[in-house]
Amino acid sequence: MVKKLGRRDMPALARCDVVLVVPAFIPSEPKEPFEAGPLALRWRIGRRDELAATAESRRSYTSDGLLPLLWANTVRWHHEVSDLAMPKTGFVLSGVEVVRLTPDALRAAGRVDSQKANGVALLHGTLPVQNGERVPRALHRTCNIDPSHGRAQREWISRQLPEGTTVSASTREALACTLITAANRLPRLFPRQEYADWQLEEQWLWSLYYSARYLPDAENIDDLRALRIRMSSKVRGIVSHRGLSLVGTTRDPGRDTPTNFYDGTTYHLRTLYADAVALACLQRIFLEAIGGAVARTGRHEPKRDEVARLERDLLSFRRTYWSAHFGRREAIDVILAACQDQFGLQAEMDRLTRDLGEFSRQVQAAASETTNAILGLLTAVGLPITVGIAMWQGLADNDYPSLWKTVALSGVVSLGLVLVFPGLKRLLSSIFSWRRR
Repeated sequence: MVKKLGRRDMPALARCDVVLVVPAFIPSEPKEPFEAGPLALRWRIGRRDELAATAESRRSYTSDGLLPLLWANTVRWHHEVSDLAMPKTGFVLSGVEVVRLTPDALRAAGRVDSQKANGVALLHGTLPVQNGERVPRALHRTCNIDPSHGRAQREWISRQLPEGTTVSASTREALACTLITAANRLPRLFPRQEYADWQLEEQWLWSLYYSARYLPDAENIDDLRALRIRMSSKVRGIVSHRGLSLVGTTRDPGRDTPTNFYDGTTYHLRTLYADAVALACLQRIFLEAIGGAVARTGRHEPKRDEVARLERDLLSFRRTYWSAHFGRREAIDVILAACQDQFGLQAEMDRLTRDLGEFSRQVQAAASETTNAILGLLTAVGLPITVGIAMWQGLADNDYPSLWKTVALSGVVSLGLVLVFPGLKRLLSSIFSWRRR
């Protein structure tokens, strides 16, 4: 006889949906079992208003500019997985996607070695909800892919990626887009009286942010609320350097329940919300690639062609990835802007603009210096010759042998001037250094 579960036996959480976003090096177009395009996730299955998250449907819902950056067959590939569980953490994988920089962006970013990233991987899955209070720690262990103490998770994630694709060597923690909802009400995580002013949703947002590794200072509630983003009245959310965390504020009647609001939230989390985080990651990868090229340029005297190419690359980035938006869909664009702020992308953009401006100034100064050097050297060489020829014309026997003697004497005088005066030496060296550039 099967015992009927009582209210206390029911899990406190209804769902814990997670999309891991991991910077990765994707050397070539993935082969089978990966297919071109995004995961065709579905919502309202069997209803007249059923939705399928294809590339075209996402484009029609947002803006045309995102199609070549996020959803085109040349930049995105997917693979559906049948409930593959990560050992120790319980993360159950249902699908994998990889998104690479566009071909033009790859050329602009230059050659990227396997130690760095040229795209991102998105791993869709869920965490067990039976022991709800343990979810924040389980999420932390799932995201921990440090080569030293998160090696098992790192290797497991690498095995789910296309052949040849590797997790970026500099990545220590995966970003997580997470949605938590409760079957009735969220369990309290901070039982002390000093947290009486903390709402249950805020306790969960803090625990997801800091992985429940320690209790917060009760006064830190203002810092947490500063990270809040504008969402529906049924959802509270924050964006941090660890990703996107969403918590439901009302009862979740269960998956696939007719007109369940949170089924729609899951659908958006796994599509457009995760895409916003992925786009911010691609922006950071592109900026880091340009920043690396700028750093290499700064190790030597900048060349005109090199600086011009970097300026074109940065302008191309600003007109594609940086100007991209989600069709003024408020919640999604808010997530994107918050990610850019947390990743410090605007500050990096400003820094690159200043550095390239300084390089341009140096190139222009070098060009002006070279022009002045040529004019000065022409004066130093031409004046003695001009004076010598004028004197030769006044001679009684101004024949060709005397002309060559006069020119030779003028050349010796010019050489003597260059050797005697340090300024003329610098002019000569400036000309040769300009020729080497």
